[in-house]
Amino acid sequence: MFDNRLQPYFPLSFRWLGFILIPLGIIGIFPAHDFFSALWPVFSVFAGTAFIWTFHGTKIDFQQNRVMEYVSVVGLRLGNWSDLPKLEKVFVTKTNYSQVIWSRVSNTQQRSTVFRAYVKGPGDFKLLFSEKKKKESIVKDAGFAANGFDLQVLDCTIKPPTWIK
Repeated sequence: MFDNRLQPYFPLSFRWLGFILIPLGIIGIFPAHDFFSALWPVFSVFAGTAFIWTFHGTKIDFQQNRVMEYVSVVGLRLGNWSDLPKLEKVFVTKTNYSQVIWSRVSNTQQRSTVFRAYVKGPGDFKLLFSEKKKKESIVKDAGFAANGFDLQVLDCTIKPPTWIK
């Protein structure tokens, strides 16, 4: 069984808002004198918690050859199992991101690299099951999935692409 949280569901601005809403809601509960005045602080705590701890994820069951792409809300996974087709290979890719941030005086360029692991099936079917910032971590995840499905790993991060297993 392979279970991996891929990325947060909400953007960074909402997650920061969550860190603000939780303390505001906790502080707002204490002066509440009736049920209705306690509703907004309780809602604030729940919304903040959901903003911070909601993620996309993938769970793969190797024995039954099925996958669940889910949204995890505070640990509760919401998603359905679906059968996988006959898989051909596991492959690893690299994506380079670049962002220029302009200010009134100067500009700054931020660069980052993300490695992703997919399983490839017939036709256009491919399933993203892991995303990391370090190649060693993604190769480990890809190797685990390749062993579970008895496949080989194709490393597409280098030219020419090479088989790892």
